[in-house]
Amino acid sequence: MYLMKTVKITALASMILLMGACESDETIERIKGDFPLCQNIEPERKIVAQFKEADGFIIAPGGECPAFTISGGPDHQYKKVNLLAPCNLPESFKENNIEVTFSGYLYETFDTEDICAQIFELTSIRRRN
Repeated sequence: MYLMKTVKITALASMILLMGACESDETIERIKGDFPLCQNIEPERKIVAQFKEADGFIIAPGGECPAFTISGGPDHQYKKVNLLAPCNLPESFKENNIEVTFSGYLYETFDTEDICAQIFELTSIRRRN
């Protein structure tokens, strides 16, 4: 009796671990809101994550990247996303070290690309104080 319970619990725990380890095939839909979406993202690029109300700060071009980037945001697939390259950053946010809260879509990148930041499309952004 005890051995049977142990086997059932072990099997259930294994199933839960395997289900949690599987990557989701769920497609994230790009939704047009009040914020202008990017026109220059290739249609074959998939959205791999959606960030909501993430905190970060703006970094001016130079050093690592020749474009304005956002440092911060949540981990994606258990890895820290170091820099985001928003393709639709409003002019009023193009200043170094502005603390921001932002939402948007993280797009896939390919192994053949040499990029300094992850492709990102903002759906909202505001200054933090």
